[in-house]
Amino acid sequence: MTARDALGSTVTSFTDNVTSAIGTNPHGGTLTATKSVAATAGMATFTGPDSLSNDSADVGYKLRASSGVLTDTLSTAFDVVPATATQLAFTVQPVNTTANTAIAPAVEVTAYDAQGNKATNFNGDVTVAIDADPVGGSQLGGTKTVTAINGVATFSTLTIDQVGSRFKLNAAFFGSPPVVASALFDTP
Repeated sequence: MTARDALGSTVTSFTDNVTSAIGTNPHGGTLTATKSVAATAGMATFTGPDSLSNDSADVGYKLRASSGVLTDTLSTAFDVVPATATQLAFTVQPVNTTANTAIAPAVEVTAYDAQGNKATNFNGDVTVAIDADPVGGSQLGGTKTVTAINGVATFSTLTIDQVGSRFKLNAAFFGSPPVVASALFDTP
């Protein structure tokens, strides 16, 4: 933030503290790290190990700078993008289904970054497989590997060929290390 006079020139004598906060917060994120710094030669800079960070990915954030003596100002809008996908979750769980019938609604697996943001930048392959087979020899049918779109892999053709209870379905993508999520369902 730069302190400016009415003509737009930097006021180099300005040395008050400047506080930064989220002014427009579309996702409910939390601003962390140093939120107030002393201006030097009219400029307050939030850098280094105490720089500002936000814990929620979304578009349209704006920062508000205030000093108590100057008029508050809002930054231009900016986006916070998710980090690399590190975890998966079943966001539409497999439900009890009839043997040899597509599980409906379609099973969805979503990728998230380490902060819990939906990893909308993840477009890798997600694979599902039976992890626990109470019957033994059961086969999972349908398309078992799907490319995620904006972090979501949708499995609309999954079937299981046996009647049983407590089947366990795993979903994984292969990174370093592989990332796995699990869900249970029955075929009455």
